[in-house]
Amino acid sequence: MIIHEAGISYLVDVGRVGYLKDGIPEGGPLDDVSAGLAHALLGSYAPQSPWWLEIGPAAFSLSVEKPCMMAVVGAPRAVFRNQECVNSAVPASGFLSQLDQDMTGVALVLSLDAGDSLSLSAAVRGVVTYLTCDAEVRETVVLGSQGYCPVGDFPGLAGRRIHKRERIHLARSFRSGRRPRVRAHLNAIAASQFLTYPRKQILRFSPVGEFVAIREEQSLQLLDTFGPFSVMQADRRALRLRLPAQLRVHSISRNASSPTVRGLVQWPALGAPILLGPDRQTVGGYARFGVIRKADHYKVGRLWPGCSVTFERCDTACETDRFEKARHAWMTLVKNHIAE
Repeated sequence: MIIHEAGISYLVDVGRVGYLKDGIPEGGPLDDVSAGLAHALLGSYAPQSPWWLEIGPAAFSLSVEKPCMMAVVGAPRAVFRNQECVNSAVPASGFLSQLDQDMTGVALVLSLDAGDSLSLSAAVRGVVTYLTCDAEVRETVVLGSQGYCPVGDFPGLAGRRIHKRERIHLARSFRSGRRPRVRAHLNAIAASQFLTYPRKQILRFSPVGEFVAIREEQSLQLLDTFGPFSVMQADRRALRLRLPAQLRVHSISRNASSPTVRGLVQWPALGAPILLGPDRQTVGGYARFGVIRKADHYKVGRLWPGCSVTFERCDTACETDRFEKARHAWMTLVKNHIAE
């Protein structure tokens, strides 16, 4: 049961495929690394069909009606079980006072009994936290997804919103027998790479090359890095950036729209770059600057207004494979640090 929801929260799954031609994006978690870690933390008790509550930056709380294990992973924020803070890394001055420095996210598993409450404090605007538990979600499948329904002003852009007093219907999925009481203790060194929320992000991209000229400090040159740009707005649809004062970009105008993909950077002729997210429009007519590497998609979900973003040219085909292997190895290591 959702007790309090003051922001924008969603029920998400791994997303849908095969409907881009109908103007419906694939969806899925905004920060796939945090979502994958939440699922991995449950180990053998994780649901067979992954699902998450993607909690926005506002305060959030729920109560459980049956005993369960719940994983909480994502944005730096205080986590409370029955009004008792359970993550010891909470700064005394609060998270909102750390906007000018790097932060470390939350990753833990809690054992909740019937009637227990779980609450999350407010976080920095723009970042998200993921909750999942040891049960299968029982929601209507719409166009291949339990997490998104094509409703709203444009199909697919207004997803499966979570509201106050709503019940999320679940069904048991873990093994029979005695359920262990679990609290996760992560290896700090192992978690350091994938739980960081830096104020300055570097996004690697493969260029598309639809620009007439890129000028910096009045001299025309071929650049391997672009920025830093300042984040103006961040949500599931797009990341909107502000140009640095010294950069001047002259993009070409397109005569026809073309399909878009997640991570595509569009650049209006007279505007600032737009980095498309999982709930983007499926076609667009702006000039295409490049496509962010899949291995860096999760970084977009960890940016808040005021952060800086630098684009770095990267054409090495093996970068994504190395990242995926490192993430798999890390999540295996994480499972070995769960204390039952």
